[in-house]
Amino acid sequence: MSIRNVKSGTISAIQNDPLTPYTDIQLTCQNEQQLHSRITRKACEELQLMVGQEVFALIKSVSLEL
Repeated sequence: MSIRNVKSGTISAIQNDPLTPYTDIQLTCQNEQQLHSRITRKACEELQLMVGQEVFALIKSVSLEL
């Protein structure tokens, strides 16, 4: 795996966007840092993501927005 930026945290919110095929995920990391991610609804379903679940976010630096 070439991704070097990994953050662990707990999913604090999941919101489907009804106008697009995407789902927005909010992750609460250490020190209450918030990480927002957008993945496909299909990926969310396949990964069986749920609020309260502990996960690892793999971050590609070319896709990072501040």
